Amino acid sequence: MSKLNTHANLVSIVVMAFLFTGVVWSEPILYDNNYQIESYASYSSVGRDKITGSCFDDEGNLYLTYSYDASIARVSSTNVTTHWADNLAGPAMIVWTGGTAYGDSLYVMENFDSKVRVLDDQGNHSVFASVNRFPLALGIDKYGNYGNQLFGGTSDNDGIYSISTSGSVSQFGTFPGDVSGGLRDIEFSPTAKYGGEMFVHLWSSDAHEYLNGIYSIDTSGNASRFASSVNVVWDLAFDTAGTQFGNDLFAIGSIEGLAGNHILRIDESGNATSLALLDGISALSLTFGLDGAMYVSTTTGDNYTDIYRISEVPEPASLLLLGLGGMLLRKKRKLS
Repeated sequence: MSKLNTHANLVSIVVMAFLFTGVVWSEPILYDNNYQIESYASYSSVGRDKITGSCFDDEGNLYLTYSYDASIARVSSTNVTTHWADNLAGPAMIVWTGGTAYGDSLYVMENFDSKVRVLDDQGNHSVFASVNRFPLALGIDKYGNYGNQLFGGTSDNDGIYSISTSGSVSQFGTFPGDVSGGLRDIEFSPTAKYGGEMFVHLWSSDAHEYLNGIYSIDTSGNASRFASSVNVVWDLAFDTAGTQFGNDLFAIGSIEGLAGNHILRIDESGNATSLALLDGISALSLTFGLDGAMYVSTTTGDNYTDIYRISEVPEPASLLLLGLGGMLLRKKRKLS
């Protein structure tokens, strides 16, 4: 089946779903036949109307920040969801620093209080550093090109700041300066494919809307526009495992020539294509799990958080092995 026919069939399914139910289907609609989508977790999130960040720890637990609810939710590796941390002042981006000098810990940026907080394994938190001017972005260099440091980005008189293991803060770059909006995310290329550089996304409004998009930041703090066809971005993530998505850069946002928001795949030359359409879905975050799959977290008008897992479609040989395994398991059960 061609991709064009696939698109037409998917549109037909969405239209029929609306006609018969009166509800717009809000599951991401994949455009690439090499991948599949499945529900990973779903839970009530009344009052948590804005997911601002997500990440996994080294044990496969997923964490999601809710800015207006001042909380963090935790979806365990066994798929048990808990209201994990409270009393945070506008939690934004969250990172796991396992394997670095920052320890096996979670760090979260507080937008309203201009603080970086460190959390223990019970969700208790304390101030680690102060980053003025309403910071949102937070990223950790685990690959060494930027000194293996933690970095934050602000949303007022914007800049990028390095944060040492002692919590001291130093300005790293002046980009993008005093604009309406600010830096929303900081990610680091895990391989030489993207030059091993830092990538940020900027969201701005009003007179500075033309600056919206993705930028690469070199080791001296200089910025260059990347993926010029991408207009507005809500989240960025690199495929760090490289087993299913080629260590590529992905974004949630909009692109020239396509209506709506999409999961965008952006190659090393900055060319962007849509992996999936996000129709009727808001407040999004994406990250990659230990299994190499992509996890997309969404909230909808029904006060639920839905998390989707996107992974490669198994090769026929793999499907055969899975089928044989199931047959052997059923046979064993009959004999027991």
